Amino acid sequence: MATATAKSLVGGAPLYTSSSLELFAHYGLTITPTILVFKDFQSTFPAATFQLPSSSLPARQRLSQTKDWVATAKLPTLSEINAETYAQVMRTADTAPYVGLVLLSRAKMGSRFDGLRDKVKTVAGAWGEKRRGMTESEKGGERDVVWAWVDGDKWAQWIKTMYEVKAGEEPLLIVVDTNVSSGGGWEGHLTSWAG
Repeated sequence: MATATAKSLVGGAPLYTSSSLELFAHYGLTITPTILVFKDFQSTFPAATFQLPSSSLPARQRLSQTKDWVATAKLPTLSEINAETYAQVMRTADTAPYVGLVLLSRAKMGSRFDGLRDKVKTVAGAWGEKRRGMTESEKGGERDVVWAWVDGDKWAQWIKTMYEVKAGEEPLLIVVDTNVSSGGGWEGHLTSWAG
């Protein structure tokens, strides 16, 4: 069931199974079925791990927990918000992570655009590394953050309507809470980007 569920949720990404004890030891895993996610061609450490829920839980609850985890874990380190990715990144659910949404403007940033987008990806990767190194008690029950950037020129009207800001010469970070039970919306933004 676990393999079929994972395949149906992951989409086109390759999925491998293993019973290798050496592999388990290498990644510090128990025998409990665990999903490892690797991103950005990094195979040294998984970007995310998930121990499948106990079979003592009802099947519907196990599936729900797995779906919630996969919905976040399958996203790239830094997603681009566009018509195809909006629903996956900005999903509304009680367990949805915060979204670190960075506004970038090719028109205003000019030749610096690609370098600034790469810097945002580096920050997103560092955030993920920090979170992976924390225990659940250190995380304090806080939801995780997924990172995305949006074309501040193409999506200018939506950004202005939703967040009352506009893209400028520097990246702008908006922390978005899409959690439907908390009312959603944005929590705040940084108006400068520490480089």
